[in-house]
Amino acid sequence: MSKLVKLYNTTYQKYLSYLTNPTENGTYTVLMLNSDEVKDAKDLWEMVPVAQDVFTLLAPSLNAHLILLGDQNPNSPKGSAVAWLAKSSFMSPMEFKYDVDGEAIITNAGPVSQYLSALPNDPYAYFIATKIDEWEIYLL
Repeated sequence: MSKLVKLYNTTYQKYLSYLTNPTENGTYTVLMLNSDEVKDAKDLWEMVPVAQDVFTLLAPSLNAHLILLGDQNPNSPKGSAVAWLAKSSFMSPMEFKYDVDGEAIITNAGPVSQYLSALPNDPYAYFIATKIDEWEIYLL
């Protein structure tokens, strides 16, 4: 059964949020924001179970899933992927796990896991190879 949640980055004290207006290619921008910092941003997610301890993250108001795309931001860390939202018709949903001990959200695909992360003074969310910050999942 899916659960409504908010994802809070305790390292940078910001919520994983998304804009409700699509980009040119039909994806949606994912940002690290304080609650209500941007008018058209939302921070409500639906954790949709896929298997035991594995889930996708859905933006319920958009019916779009959290995905990762290659390095599309010139300021992004080398070897990182930018977090985006996309409808299933654009790209299959990414699967994730939550490492309770390490308080990390990690990908569940491929031989190497990537960690959902943020950077100081950068509004975007990234997936990187090493854990640098911690997350809390608030059930609503």
